[in-house]
Amino acid sequence: MNGYGTVLASIVLTFAACQSLPHFSGSGKVRDITITDRLPAAAVQVNGGDEIRWTNRLRTPVRITFLDYVLDKLSCRNNFSGHFYSGAEAVLLPNESAGLCFDKLGTIRYIVRMQSSLGNGEIARSGLVQVEAPSEHLTRNGSIAVAPP
Repeated sequence: MNGYGTVLASIVLTFAACQSLPHFSGSGKVRDITITDRLPAAAVQVNGGDEIRWTNRLRTPVRITFLDYVLDKLSCRNNFSGHFYSGAEAVLLPNESAGLCFDKLGTIRYIVRMQSSLGNGEIARSGLVQVEAPSEHLTRNGSIAVAPP
């Protein structure tokens, strides 16, 4: 198979794999991130299977792009399209939302791009998603408490 055929086959397989993901969280928990002129904390901690939902509250579109390949880390996807290089990107119009559920532990990097409120170009803000094991919770003294099975 030539190089073009290999790339085309990879794209088709990636597209097919993404189509089978559910559009909702398996755990039922949703972590909301509201995109305004001021973005919330750069790092978001979630448990595996929880949904992270970004909502655009600006008057202009925003673009969320994951910098790392994420297709093999997802358990749900809503309003994100798949890409060969990253696996997840969303363009959100005003008041639109998009969500992803990560089921693999680790840290995933993403960028939110939006128009400057001054109208002088684009602003890019970076963020991190830190996915932890669903049964582990930090106690007040910093130790990890594991929930019974």
